[in-house]
Amino acid sequence: LKHPAFFPQLVGMELTEKLVAFREQLLWSKACQALSTLQPKRLKFSVVHYNVIISTCSKAIQQSNALALLNMLEHQGLEAQSFTYDSLIGSYVSSGIWESSLSLLHRALRLGPKPDAFSFSNAVNVFAQNNQWQYPLDLLDVMLFHSIAISCVACNPVALACEKGSGSRMWQIASFLLFQIYYRVWETDALTFNTMISACEKTSQWLEALISLNNMVQLAKHEPNIVTFNVSISACGKGKRWLQALCLLQAATQNGLRQDLLGANAGLSSLGKGQQWWRAVHLFRVLQQEALQFDHVSHNSLLSALEKGGEWRLTLWLLAHSQQAKSADLLACSASISALEHASRWEQAWCLIGEARQEGFRPDLILCSAAVSACE
Repeated sequence: LKHPAFFPQLVGMELTEKLVAFREQLLWSKACQALSTLQPKRLKFSVVHYNVIISTCSKAIQQSNALALLNMLEHQGLEAQSFTYDSLIGSYVSSGIWESSLSLLHRALRLGPKPDAFSFSNAVNVFAQNNQWQYPLDLLDVMLFHSIAISCVACNPVALACEKGSGSRMWQIASFLLFQIYYRVWETDALTFNTMISACEKTSQWLEALISLNNMVQLAKHEPNIVTFNVSISACGKGKRWLQALCLLQAATQNGLRQDLLGANAGLSSLGKGQQWWRAVHLFRVLQQEALQFDHVSHNSLLSALEKGGEWRLTLWLLAHSQQAKSADLLACSASISALEHASRWEQAWCLIGEARQEGFRPDLILCSAAVSACE
């Protein structure tokens, strides 16, 4: 220690160890005090020391002190690193100070060092975790403008933002994002495509969903999973494309995937909307043979298909099956009574109302209107 050439280096190592210990215990005030009291005249603080203290203040939600340290670092002629900004930006976002976090990110872009893909991905993820869906989209625009490589770590939260959002703008953004993925060769995974297809499904954009599914397989070379097929089938159902939904059900089976309840219900619903009651019955029986346990949504979807097809006998049979399975609800009774109404079976319609009341269901306006119509 008496040798002047080694003294600054040894003191610096000791200081770093103390600062790391302070960070682990979130002792931000002691870390700041160490900066002013433990610095020998011949010891020049490095950016590493500042990074540790800024990280400590950021974790302790002391953003003002962290920002002051960042200014001090740059005032001393030291060059901030991406990590220097990452910890403070993450602290701002976690505290809900959105504008300050974006301002700091733009400061890094302007003064340097230029944030890399990892820095942006961290910021995008923190925004997404705090349900601030608009900001990931803004960050994506910044990354595109500055030609920063985008990986699935940054892409997936943006895709999730499109899924969580509402309105036609969200699926348009999703479509644009997929276009960028294809032609800029961004890194993606199955989750990226699943969330984008889900965004299309929520806005009934069945064609965009199918195009995304096709590109997922043909261009990105990702293997679709059961979630991929389920949201695609649901998108086709909302778009009243029962044939495409049925093809997707078959494709899932051909890919070795076991159909689950979500996909089955989406398929039954799409066939019902397409007035394909006989295909709905066939699908119901096939899945039943595969030991799939149906729920009230499954029965109601099939009942709706039978009601639209005027098949009141099959409707009564399925209603009895639903009652045995303890999955019958008011909607099931309403669909059955509506089927009896179309067939002018008023006596059976009134009997069903009585049974519904015995089951504890309170007949609503739709159910009573259907029963009255059956008597006309």
